[in-house]
Amino acid sequence: MSEVLVTTLVFVCSTCGNNAPHHLIRRVRKLSLFFIPLFPLSAKYVDSCTACGRVIEVNKDEAEAAASQSGPDLR
Repeated sequence: MSEVLVTTLVFVCSTCGNNAPHHLIRRVRKLSLFFIPLFPLSAKYVDSCTACGRVIEVNKDEAEAAASQSGPDLR
């Protein structure tokens, strides 16, 4: 499984109530043969609070909307 940081957003966490950075992460599962990744099987987006460590799954539409609001991509 590989993880890619999509963006970092700052908002109030619903669990801890802190105004903290949240990482939006894309997780991809890949089919591998003899430890060589061949092609992606599935992709999920998760939101991780940096204050309390809470991780929740986010659907693709919500993730893309949040990424488009975060500003320019500087990669």
